[in-house]
Amino acid sequence: MSEIEITLKIILALVFGGVLGLEREIRKKQAGLRTYSLVCVAACLLAIISLSLAGQYESDPIRVLEAVVTGIGFVGAGVIIFRQDKVEGVTTAAGLLTVSGIGLAVGFGFYYLASLVVITTFIIFYIFKKLEKKILHRPEED
Repeated sequence: MSEIEITLKIILALVFGGVLGLEREIRKKQAGLRTYSLVCVAACLLAIISLSLAGQYESDPIRVLEAVVTGIGFVGAGVIIFRQDKVEGVTTAAGLLTVSGIGLAVGFGFYYLASLVVITTFIIFYIFKKLEKKILHRPEED
């Protein structure tokens, strides 16, 4: 993998994570622009390293997927908060898992898949939120 390809992958992961993180930032959620960007770039980094090492050491790049999912599960559990009789942060945790998958997709070279998931995630965050408010008469909260 060339340095140009690595640079483009990292920049794409930064942009994708940033787009989704900005939406969360605007809504004043626990994890926003920097968190989503970092998770997406870190997942991309790990995918690039995994692909690079797989050829050199006959390792299995799939193991990186398992490690990222485990790590994000740990982080995601930390953002879920129980307040009184209400659970908060579940969408943030799911968003972090999604953005880590986007980073992995970019790192492994699945650009179309990553782009498609960014678009669908943005639809879920932005448009579905408006639908929930309108159809279910829910207040603006996560």
